[in-house]
Amino acid sequence: MIDFIKIAKNSLHLIIYGNIVISLASVAMFIFQSYLWKGELSIDNQVLFVYFATSLIYSIHRLYGLENTMLLVNEERFKVILGLKNWILGIGVVSAILSLVLFLSFPLAYKTYLLIPSIFCLAYVLPIPFVGKRLRDVGFVKIFLIAGLWTWLVVYGSSYDIENREWEKLMYYFESFFFLLAITLPFDIRDNRLDSLTGVNTISTSLGVENSKLLIIGCLLLSTSFVFISYYLAYYNVNLALTLVAYYLLIALGIHWVLNQKVNDIYYSGLLDALIILKIAVSFSV
Repeated sequence: MIDFIKIAKNSLHLIIYGNIVISLASVAMFIFQSYLWKGELSIDNQVLFVYFATSLIYSIHRLYGLENTMLLVNEERFKVILGLKNWILGIGVVSAILSLVLFLSFPLAYKTYLLIPSIFCLAYVLPIPFVGKRLRDVGFVKIFLIAGLWTWLVVYGSSYDIENREWEKLMYYFESFFFLLAITLPFDIRDNRLDSLTGVNTISTSLGVENSKLLIIGCLLLSTSFVFISYYLAYYNVNLALTLVAYYLLIALGIHWVLNQKVNDIYYSGLLDALIILKIAVSFSV
């Protein structure tokens, strides 16, 4: 007899740990930002590159983490990832090939623009030669690097050929940066035990869980303040500004629920990342 519940559960695991959700989250933010620049929703080679590059980075991250941290903690997510190891490897290989093909299709100026951030992304998930550490293993670097690189890709990667709008780019950058800090901090809290065992100092291990929760609220308030600044500077119309404020409130509620329910990783890597995807719906309020 077919076990549909098991099939559904395995499919959900593949969607989450096969990097589909997080890659769509990257794409959603990129498309939203591109819409602000161009006034249209479209899927082009840049968008496809964002999807497959994100999928590649997270495939490496999951496989490296599986080999190096699974023995330290007995967590369900590592058992799930182990069961999906061949799938994740296959997804990573396909993502690497397609990322390279798409990268080579870009003009030289855009390739140069992407080169240094791409190196930092790889150094985040792979040990740096002659150093032996990943950037994510350096104290306090992890979430700032995620937020900084992701925001750079979204804001500046979508506007590399747009000139004379530097203040606008800066407002968008800080709004997205603090938003991504807020949505990344719960993962720091989730990884408290693992980071302590591996000797990685993070904001969560240093400030504690409750203070980290306050910091999350502060980051979302800062994102909201940049929404109001952008509205004041006429970068956003009133509909978009109010929708973004409502969106950040939804994010706050989602984070609050996940942290206070002490749920498993499905809700972190599934629900929180899925909430990022909703940002593309904000485009329709412009």
